Parts: sequence; structure tokens; C-alpha cells
Amino acid sequence: MAHEAPISDAMFRYYWLSNPSEHPYQVTSLPGYNPEWLNQEYISSVDQLYWGMYRFYVDALLYFGSIRTAFQTLRGSSENELNLFFEKLTINKDSIINRGPALDLNPIAKDERYLISERACKSYELGNKGETEITQGLLEMYRESQLNGHRIVSFRQLLEGDFAKKSYNETQSQFQFAAVGSVTYSV
Repeated sequence: MAHEAPISDAMFRYYWLSNPSEHPYQVTSLPGYNPEWLNQEYISSVDQLYWGMYRFYVDALLYFGSIRTAFQTLRGSSENELNLFFEKLTINKDSIINRGPALDLNPIAKDERYLISERACKSYELGNKGETEITQGLLEMYRESQLNGHRIVSFRQLLEGDFAKKSYNETQSQFQFAAVGSVTYSV
């Protein structure tokens, strides 16, 4: 720890000595909270140290994806910068309440389900050979491309090729939706 950069006084107060009014969640609902810790000038117990670390870890993982990135970003922040950062992440509850009731859900006819992601998920169901439908299709498309002299080919090229159009006409768009991106493989 001796090689870690120090945190600002504002970050220390924010995580160990305060309950910010504008935060995406109630920090007092985290395990171990004690209202006596608020507005002190120092950490008075191991429990308080734990609570502040827990708060920081929750924020780090929720809003930065890693503790290291959060630490590097927030360690030098002022009180105003910390408050503004987390204020931007809060959801205006009143606007959600005032927007009115939710829309009714409508059933989607079976022949119109290609419009939703469920269609793509069908491509990943295991078939009778223990492979997914998309895996079987892509392997067959790849073998066909090998027979035509293509050594390196992307998913996109396989899925948009003549063989896919001919042999997988009904599921070609489903496969394309399921296999977003273009990873290149070679043998």
C-alpha cells in the first residue's frame, strides 16, 4: 500500500464520513452503517473503515467496472466533483412517477417473432447432435467455403455468401442477427 497514491480529503469525507443526498442509491442501506459516523473528522472504528471501503467497492464496480479505474478516477476529486459525478447517475424518481402508466403489453404473433431477440436465441438451442443450430450451419458454410478455395473467412462472409442464401434461406437472417460481428478464423 505504500506505493499507492493518496486520496483527497474530499474523497475521504465522501466515503467514510457522509451520507450524500444525491447518490444513485441510499448509502445508509449498505451493511454496517451507523449514523454516528456522519460528520465526524476521522474513522473511529474498524466497522466504519469497512463501511466506507464497501461503499467505494460498490461504486467502483457499478460505475467503473473495476476498483483500480475508480480509484484512479476519484482519488483526487473535490467534494463538488464527487457530488456532480454521482448526481448525474441518479434517476429522477418524480419524472418516472409523472410519466404515466406503463403501456399495455401486446402478444406478438408467432410469424412476427423474427422482430425480437428471441428469434436469435433459437439459433443457440442444442440440436439432436448436441450442437447449436448456428454452429451446425456455420460449420457447413465454412466447409463449403473451403471447397471453394477460401482459407480465411469471417462470420459475416459466411452468413452473407451464396451457400447461406441457398441452403439456409429461411434461417439466414436469424443467424445474422445471432452472430453480430465478424470474427475471422483460419485453418
